[in-house]
Amino acid sequence: MNVNWSVRNRMLLAAGFVLAAALVVVSCSGGGGGGGSTAGGGTPPPPPPPPAATFLVFNSPQQAAATTSAALSARSAADSVFNLAIDLGLTGKLTAGIGSLYKPARPAANLGGLDPALAGMADIMKISRLSPVIRKVVLRKAAMAPTSVSTVLTTGFCDNADGQITITGQNNYQDIASTSLAYTYDVAFTKCRDDITFTQLDGTLHVVYDESIATAAFTSSMTTGLTQLQYAAIDYASLVQKIVLNGTFDYNDQITSGLKTANGNFAVTTPAQGPVPEKVVTYSFVTTSDTWTVTHDAVAGSDSRTDTITGQFVINTAKGGAQVGIFNMEMNLTDRLDTMNDTSGTKKQWLDGTLDSSWTPDLTASGCLPGRLQIATALATPRIYTILSGYTCPGSGQVTINNAKVAYGSSISVTLTNNLRQTFATCAALNQAGGVCTF
Repeated sequence: MNVNWSVRNRMLLAAGFVLAAALVVVSCSGGGGGGGSTAGGGTPPPPPPPPAATFLVFNSPQQAAATTSAALSARSAADSVFNLAIDLGLTGKLTAGIGSLYKPARPAANLGGLDPALAGMADIMKISRLSPVIRKVVLRKAAMAPTSVSTVLTTGFCDNADGQITITGQNNYQDIASTSLAYTYDVAFTKCRDDITFTQLDGTLHVVYDESIATAAFTSSMTTGLTQLQYAAIDYASLVQKIVLNGTFDYNDQITSGLKTANGNFAVTTPAQGPVPEKVVTYSFVTTSDTWTVTHDAVAGSDSRTDTITGQFVINTAKGGAQVGIFNMEMNLTDRLDTMNDTSGTKKQWLDGTLDSSWTPDLTASGCLPGRLQIATALATPRIYTILSGYTCPGSGQVTINNAKVAYGSSISVTLTNNLRQTFATCAALNQAGGVCTF
């Protein structure tokens, strides 16, 4: 498959770092790292129940600062899951740009430093490397078929003679009386190798899609059972990593409103190497949903989008067949983003809601403080970004997280309700104030 992956890999790697930092919302220290399931990449244990809603109280501005960046970036975890489905071809709109309504230009997350143990979470997002194969090649081949398709693809789609892709399905493209464009396809990958990336793809993909011809509103659903094997070289002799994606992704886009849901998990297995035991990282997304609305001010020319994000995210860790720990986060957030029609490209953001987190085993002694973060943004003080800053640091705004107030301006101050305060010269300095929780 003659595909240049370099630019895409950098983008996906960045998305993975966003995901990892968003999931870890307080600073502490410990040992080990990663997340996982049972040994050998088997079925992971069921996610634990949502953490208890006990409000976390910060004892110092430094402690509050350590949570700020990741807490304000938590919705990136949901975005990463939904955008993965986009990359795999779920929202391949027939009458508009692919994914055009699902990747709003949001300000960059203010992320704290990543512990090397958690940096491996970025590997999970590499499953999106499959998207050029699935969306641009396989589904396009199926979409070109009249009425129905049943075909086996080999040469030109897989780089090995014994690899193949089987496609079966149907569409209504020749039904001129239909008010919608619809298709249903099942795709099966069998030992399909890519000699550029040294990867092998196996598994199935089921896609159902229906789009209104009149309005371009659409509904779609995708169920995945995919396994990607990453090898060290073109001889496919030494396995470097195994990635398994199982999940169901549903979209309902009614243009000015919609709903996205996802249930499933990634499992990333790194084989044992010498004295280093096998490591298995499992990231589960449980009943994750994003309900959104979009409004347009015709007079001002501005747009406002509000997303309500709920769901549970769980990271399981296993090393050498033994479970190391579990990080659990329950999310209930409302994120409003206003895009102004001005020369500065101003964006105003309000984030409100709760994040409940816990660790197993209990890591309170190491500084990992379980409990609830209550995030609130007053209507008059949104975080305001402009194009001059590259949307990386607010020029103004104020956010309250539990007993801490974070105020943005020429510098960033973190003030507790007891008036203890710490000031940071830049967003980068604020990010560096905290670390991440490791276990």
